[in-house]
Amino acid sequence: MTSSKVRASFIGSVKGQLNEKYARDLLQVERLRAAGEQADDLILSDYDLVEIIRQGKFNDTFAGKENGKMLDNAVNNALEFTYQRTPENDTLKLMINAMHKVPFVTTSLVPFPRFVANAMTFTYEYSPLYLLGKNKQGNRVITELVGKGNEENYEATAKALTGLSLYTGAYAFRSSENAGENWWEYKFDDGSTFDMRPFFPAAPFLFFAEMARRSLNDDPVMGDRSFITDAIQALSGTQFRAGFGIYALDSALKDLDGIDFFDGEVPASLKGEKLAKIGINFFANVVNTFTIPLTFGQDMYNTFLAPD
Repeated sequence: MTSSKVRASFIGSVKGQLNEKYARDLLQVERLRAAGEQADDLILSDYDLVEIIRQGKFNDTFAGKENGKMLDNAVNNALEFTYQRTPENDTLKLMINAMHKVPFVTTSLVPFPRFVANAMTFTYEYSPLYLLGKNKQGNRVITELVGKGNEENYEATAKALTGLSLYTGAYAFRSSENAGENWWEYKFDDGSTFDMRPFFPAAPFLFFAEMARRSLNDDPVMGDRSFITDAIQALSGTQFRAGFGIYALDSALKDLDGIDFFDGEVPASLKGEKLAKIGINFFANVVNTFTIPLTFGQDMYNTFLAPD
């Protein structure tokens, strides 16, 4: 599924850039003719990706420096669209590299670190806070919204305003009668609900909208320990339903609830029991994660050989 999304995004980006190049070249032709100079007609097939490939002119078309950038941009757009692009932020890079160093431990906590890093980047860019950030030149985005050379700031402004509108819509939803008891729930008229967290990037907007609603209504914003796991799931786009992740962040806290490890009056056996339980669950989940392919044989046996 991901490969098909990457392919579709890549092809769509190349086609879009070819269309933009055709518009620029056509404008240049019109300017030359308006100035009384000679200009050849444009050949439409030179801007049609399908025709370029069919005529075997792909390498010639994208061999130059300018046209070669089209492929680079298309690759980056495809990776960004599928949340697989290597982040530019040094902290996120360090997080991904650290997880790759100890895969058996970290992949059980966070199975898809690159996706999480891109999701967090998306959440930040599509928020008003992005306007207060700095561009590649080190200047505040909000101070350079207009003028030649600030095209990247136009995109940043559009992203931030889009995020603001999504947040406004999320707040309206969380204040409506269709808002469920939990921030991720949509409630139908018959009272049934469904989980909206898988519909990323809706999750972060719904989460922050619910926090704002609670604050304005003088309700507790961080009422329990689930706030930590809810915030991580909303910001990262990962539900942590499988593996040790949700256990580490939620169940482990519950298991340790009320246990002061620095209190000498707490029996050492109780402390050891709690820590052992966490360790056993962690090890079991790591083994379970990396032995999933072995279940194929068991499934085949149960389907065709096992007695009914």
